Amino acid sequence: MKNTSISLIIVTILIALSSCQKKSGEKDILSFKFVSPNVEASIDDKNIVATVPFGTEVTSLVPVISISDKATVEPDSGVPQDFTHPVMYTVTAEDGSCSSYLVVVNVTTPEASFFGVWGVERIDYYSVDYAGNPIVSTMETFTYDPNSADNGVQMVFRDDKSGEIRDSTVDTIWIGNDYVITLDTTMVTRYNYSFDFENSILYLGLEHGRTIALHIMEQSAESFVYEHEYAQDYIEKAYLRRVSFVPPDKLRFTDLSWDRLDKDGPLFWK
Repeated sequence: MKNTSISLIIVTILIALSSCQKKSGEKDILSFKFVSPNVEASIDDKNIVATVPFGTEVTSLVPVISISDKATVEPDSGVPQDFTHPVMYTVTAEDGSCSSYLVVVNVTTPEASFFGVWGVERIDYYSVDYAGNPIVSTMETFTYDPNSADNGVQMVFRDDKSGEIRDSTVDTIWIGNDYVITLDTTMVTRYNYSFDFENSILYLGLEHGRTIALHIMEQSAESFVYEHEYAQDYIEKAYLRRVSFVPPDKLRFTDLSWDRLDKDGPLFWK
């Protein structure tokens, strides 16, 4: 009987202790991301911002949310949401306290799909007949190392819609009816660009006033292919592969102009 009384006392004490344990008040969103497209949002205090590629359908994005232990979130992780407008997510801690986060999803501009550095893998040059069909016998093909700026051709696209071309494969460049010799150096052409998404045309506005229209034939996150009418009935078709999503620092120039490229020495990167 005595042992039974002691056991009851111990059980009573344990129940009392467990009821007195403080419940967790942690109620944070630790990470917020999407699987398709593969994008992780930034979290700044109670504001969450994700930037998805142009063309992403934002009306039914599925978030993967990591939260504090013993907390719950509403709407729940894994539930499709319409992010056309900001969505409020509420995290409830074990102790019943709540914290709200505002989630904003931005869609990049069409130009943003080109941000970064691209290296040329291959360029085909060929003539076309009166119907626009390739004349195979006239085709020329040149291959390059897309990862090498010292032995190849690279294009850089920046978020301010400016860019550069690095080309170490040529000795001579033509500007109008004049030419400039660039011996043993990297020729750099600067441009501004815009992308007509509806017609898949990438426009490059070169420094000396000429605008080039590149017809985008194929495009993905890792590569793109363009065709350009190099001369009358003469087509340039280039295959480019992504080298980096982040462009290098802007080029540093000595006081250069187009007619002085052969006088100021090699151009170089910061």
